[in-house]
Amino acid sequence: MGIDKSWMIIQDRSLIEYEMGVDAFLDYAFNQLGDVRGIRCPCTKCNNVIFKTRDEVKADLFFNGVTQSYTTWHHHGESSDESDTNELVDEDMSSDDGRGDINRMVEDMFAHKGNVETSEAGKESIGCEQSNIDAQNYFRLLEECEQDAYPGCKKYSKLKFLVTLLNLKCLNGWTDKSVTMLLEFLKDFLPADANIPKSYYEMKNIIKDLGLHYIKIDACKNDCVLYRKNLEDATKCPTCGERQRTPQGSPSLKWRLMLAHDEKHRAAGCALHCRG
Repeated sequence: MGIDKSWMIIQDRSLIEYEMGVDAFLDYAFNQLGDVRGIRCPCTKCNNVIFKTRDEVKADLFFNGVTQSYTTWHHHGESSDESDTNELVDEDMSSDDGRGDINRMVEDMFAHKGNVETSEAGKESIGCEQSNIDAQNYFRLLEECEQDAYPGCKKYSKLKFLVTLLNLKCLNGWTDKSVTMLLEFLKDFLPADANIPKSYYEMKNIIKDLGLHYIKIDACKNDCVLYRKNLEDATKCPTCGERQRTPQGSPSLKWRLMLAHDEKHRAAGCALHCRG
């Protein structure tokens, strides 16, 4: 029996059918991917680029909706053969191995600002003085999307490589220096004309216009809760009762990688957190 994906086209996200579909998707994804702390979020804002926890993905799917073209869940363990038996027809652009996700992320970032409007010809009309700068950044990031990470590499564009590396930095708590050392090694290992930066500082400057940055938040040592929002001043975990063990800078701190569209989306929890 195929996977029921009919919930993906439900417009009213308050319906119980939508919630049941989201829960079924999350159960499927975490079962298929095994023991993982987070998965790619398929909401319309994250576009399977940003990794998030189960609760964060669920919140995003209710707040932003699911990307309806993502009908073969290849980022979440579904094979193309399995998708043939499923209810919806696959219209996902899987042939680009996820590179299109990065393009959509760039387009969404600048479309949200309201400064760049994409025409069918792929050109942009500029709406205000600041948009000249935004347009330059937009074109630059699109160029990074089109460049292979190294000649002949079709799976990773330069920008996808950098965003993925930034996610890994977050997930594993790598220092800036360790990322620079890795980039230096890769520059030496890959062909001389590889399109990757030579330092973390250079990498950060390339992707800064995507609005990705880090903040640190404390966490229960049993991974019950994060001490943020209404729990920011809590002294013990409301779930297990464990006392908040150490002050700022402790080993219990967790990284969060935030996609900063604007304050409204930040407040909506458009974020990734992981162990530091």
